[in-house]
Amino acid sequence: MSLFFDIFMKKLLLFFVIHIFSVQKQVDKIVASGMSCHVFPGAALIVGSSAQVLLERYYGFYTYECDVPVSIEAIFDLASISKVVGTTMMTMLLYQDGLLNLDDKVCKYFPLVKETEKETITIKDLMIHVSGFQSDENVENIRVKDNESHAQAVIHHILKLPLLCKPRAQVIYSCLNFYILAAINELVAGETQESFLERRFFGPLGISFKYCLSADDKKRCVPTTPLLQGLVHDPLARFYGLENGTPGNAGLFSTARDLGSFCKMILQRGFCNGRQILKPELVDMMLQCHTLGLNKRRGLGFNILEEYPFSEDHMHDDDFYSYIVGHTGYTGTMVWIDLLRKIYVVFLTNRVYPDEKSSIVPVRKKLIAYLLELF
Repeated sequence: MSLFFDIFMKKLLLFFVIHIFSVQKQVDKIVASGMSCHVFPGAALIVGSSAQVLLERYYGFYTYECDVPVSIEAIFDLASISKVVGTTMMTMLLYQDGLLNLDDKVCKYFPLVKETEKETITIKDLMIHVSGFQSDENVENIRVKDNESHAQAVIHHILKLPLLCKPRAQVIYSCLNFYILAAINELVAGETQESFLERRFFGPLGISFKYCLSADDKKRCVPTTPLLQGLVHDPLARFYGLENGTPGNAGLFSTARDLGSFCKMILQRGFCNGRQILKPELVDMMLQCHTLGLNKRRGLGFNILEEYPFSEDHMHDDDFYSYIVGHTGYTGTMVWIDLLRKIYVVFLTNRVYPDEKSSIVPVRKKLIAYLLELF
């Protein structure tokens, strides 16, 4: 298997060296079509392997009105990619340290849900989106009591919401799961996700992922609306704030290169920069399917892709192993990781600028379909 993979990678790298200009031209054409249709004003793209970057391109400008070009320095609002890069990684590190168990019940940390329909929900249920919680909640519905922070009000409100179905009955992708998960992470660790991840994950990886940007960082940040530059786009996450915790569903900002380093770490089964950040078996556990028999395939935090053009028809109903995983963000961000070929794609845009009317899905489909043909 190792010999076959080595031969495959050598052929793939040789192909890219020989055909790099034609590949680049076609990729440029696909991305340019999105900009010409005003799907997004700018984008960053990296295609890489577990060994090296194969293609790195930057397109357009920060907004339609300004002349600041998107470059290697551009920082993007990652939106829901924060779920896997931030919250999921902290949960897995705490699990690796023996400080929590994935089968721990939420009621262990929040007695409020004892003797309710939510009593059996576990940490794992939150990670794979089978808790039964609704997908999101409007900020207007949150009521902040006296002596209560915004973060506490959000968590208490979520925990009191009725479930849409019984736990583990079906997959319902929900941002609310990750608010609760982040709150549990912080209770267990005794510190915020921001400080924990910087100390245990981002720092050792040598990458910069931030919830709170400096004034200089904000200038490098690609705006998501005319009024939001360097502030999280998600309304509930923005309301939640950073003073009394970290919103687990969104809030991280980073560059395409740093997100590429994260993907490389995943492909190397937790190893990066000469260090084993996560045990290989825990990375494998994250990427396995934990929702067999349900309506969607989910790993721990990760989405398991199984439909063309984001994947290929090589899945089996009884197969726990995942071939292609990833996640997207509402702001127009995407990570796509082929575990079999050891290839990843990072595609970052601000498709929500200046509003949320455009859909980036057609551009993503064209891009991944083309790259799958090459691989």
